[in-house]
Amino acid sequence: MTCSSDSPTKSARDALQMPFALQIKDERWAASASASASASASDWHDMISLVLPLLCDAVAKDPQGSVSNGGEVCLVLTNDTEIKALNKTWRGKDGPTNVLSFPAEPDEEFGVEYIQDTDIAQDRVLGDVVLAFETITREAAEQEKTFRNHAAHLLVHGVLHLLGYDHQTDEEAGQMEGLERNILASFDVADPYAPALPGPD
Repeated sequence: MTCSSDSPTKSARDALQMPFALQIKDERWAASASASASASASDWHDMISLVLPLLCDAVAKDPQGSVSNGGEVCLVLTNDTEIKALNKTWRGKDGPTNVLSFPAEPDEEFGVEYIQDTDIAQDRVLGDVVLAFETITREAAEQEKTFRNHAAHLLVHGVLHLLGYDHQTDEEAGQMEGLERNILASFDVADPYAPALPGPD
């Protein structure tokens, strides 16, 4: 997999402190005719360009957080078929999910092989975040959220995983969810962990 064509300009990337590459692998993400369920490619690019600086600011204020100046995030907007295959290969789970994060550095759950399949030099890569169209569409409808807001939440959730945040313990979950709430509130997105609304896998 290669992410390349939709990165911001150099000046925008420098300002972000977290450059990104965007790859849309399912045309439904970019289908402007389906504005109620999706958006155009440029809309997604613009939304990500707004969300990532908010995320960087929030993490910078977190005593346990840090943002690597040279770390590029590769964002892949795909479908249930591809994410199901990735989920089975890298997590041993036979089914689609909403978002997967692949850190460039090895950890206990993921190796580095998936990242090494990209054409981006590893010393410039923070990792990959992969989002699945059908699962996010279904969850947004079930949770009575807009597709855009739910996708924004999952984007934030996935990138925080790349930065080392997790939710294996109550303390970790509280810290990570608090950051997500603050970041999304700055983007005018309601609390994604409001009662009766489940969060990401």
